[in-house]
Amino acid sequence: MEKSSGDIDFSDLNWTRLTPWRELVAQCFDSAELHPCLERLAEVRVEYERGPDGGAGGLGRGLLITGWLASRLGWAPRGYSVSSADGARLLIFKSGSFLVRVNAVPVEVAASCPSGLASLTLKTEGSPAVSFALVSQPECNGVLARTELAGRPPLEHTSRLETAGEVELLNEELKFASRDRIYEQVLAMVARMTAA
Repeated sequence: MEKSSGDIDFSDLNWTRLTPWRELVAQCFDSAELHPCLERLAEVRVEYERGPDGGAGGLGRGLLITGWLASRLGWAPRGYSVSSADGARLLIFKSGSFLVRVNAVPVEVAASCPSGLASLTLKTEGSPAVSFALVSQPECNGVLARTELAGRPPLEHTSRLETAGEVELLNEELKFASRDRIYEQVLAMVARMTAA
């Protein structure tokens, strides 16, 4: 995966579907006050839509968003396990001097989520405790973002997402004539973290 022909570019529409979520995660840490929280993330929960007949459905997207976080934040994979009861994945990473636990959990949803993700929650270690949550709102085609900082009232806002069909997603991908190096790094991370 790390070596590919210079003549071939590849991509994934699931990766493209996650672009709005990646942007929302980045926005959680935009302020100078919250930016240092990136180094203190200790717990992540990714809830992805279980496919029809109990299939994994959004598992690939859940692993992609996890791989994106891990590759961007320099986390080193240390463990991977799958629950036989519900198919949930537990991934352990080393980040600086502490461990980061990521739970990727399939969930039933009342209405399909265009991204395949139902929610993403990130929590910090240490003081002050900070929690960031992104929750899919299919009824309004949006995502509710909630930030909780110890000792302050929670901050919430809903971002409306543009829903693109397969044709629109493919058109977006065809606009870029170069390789997506970040996507390639994320795929390499997904391979490493699921083999850990």
